[in-house]
Amino acid sequence: MLMVIFGAGASYDSDPTRPSANYVLPTPHRPPLANQLFDNRPEFARDLSAFPECIPIVPLLRHTSAIEQQLERLRNEATEDPPYRQRLRQLAAVRGYLQLVLSGCDERWLEEVRGITNYSTLLDEMLRWGHQRAVLVTFNYDRLLERAITLGDPRRQFVDLGDYLSDDAFSVIKVHGSANWGRVVKNEAAPSQPWDGVHRLIASADSLEITNEYVVSQDRPIANDGRGRALVPAIAIPVESKQTFECPDEHLKHLTELLPQVGTVLIVGWRGMDNHFVEILKQHMGPKVHGEVVCGNQGWAEEVVNRLTAAGVPARLKPRDVGFTEYVVRRLGAELFRLR
Repeated sequence: MLMVIFGAGASYDSDPTRPSANYVLPTPHRPPLANQLFDNRPEFARDLSAFPECIPIVPLLRHTSAIEQQLERLRNEATEDPPYRQRLRQLAAVRGYLQLVLSGCDERWLEEVRGITNYSTLLDEMLRWGHQRAVLVTFNYDRLLERAITLGDPRRQFVDLGDYLSDDAFSVIKVHGSANWGRVVKNEAAPSQPWDGVHRLIASADSLEITNEYVVSQDRPIANDGRGRALVPAIAIPVESKQTFECPDEHLKHLTELLPQVGTVLIVGWRGMDNHFVEILKQHMGPKVHGEVVCGNQGWAEEVVNRLTAAGVPARLKPRDVGFTEYVVRRLGAELFRLR
């Protein structure tokens, strides 16, 4: 079985006409890397203004080259003894902002590129070599991967959480959540006005009982599951020491059941920094796995290979000196995909 792991670099370099390696001029709609999540783009600034609760920490997140370290520091301040409860509300607002801004960003990006992405071309190449069944793991909140799957097979829609899993086609595992996922809040009724509910839940962030029940929602903002229950966005805040997942337990179970069957792996735009996921690879991946790493250039790909090797992941990985666009348009995946 083939497994493909997508990180933020895959969505950032998803437009084949403007590969990231040659990209100079900014665009307000390009999917952001982690350090760009709070850029002062017009749409980003507008969506951020809808969450005044997190305004005090925005300067800290804009004036740093290590946003994941900064967010981890803020998270620790919210849980240390004594805790700074206001941090919990600020971080709840950050989660709401991320859901709002990224659910709009991927829509605008797909419109800008007219639906043409490297995701679609890569999936088509996989199918050409007989990989009708594969497990696709993404760390991205956006829905570019799902849209590419639906483009190739209009019968495949992602309406509920069960649609992400399949026994005879691509399984999609979104380990850090999704811009169109929410989690049900226990004993909280859905608000009649979405924004009223959003701010009420943020104000109560230090006392909410958030369940492990996930729901697919196309709302912006996410607040209501359509059955009278309140929702909070199912998005993991990007912190440096990622130790938790933000996806349904059945998705993780599905992943661990498939991993022993994986013989080939392709990594695109993922840095290998997510220790909780690396541990799953180490524990469940078989001993005869081979694959490739595509992270923009040889040096970055080698860093990923060395990091995973040092962590004990049992895979023989080859670093490629290319980004996502070049890998796709030169059809370099054919070499990997036909070796099954």
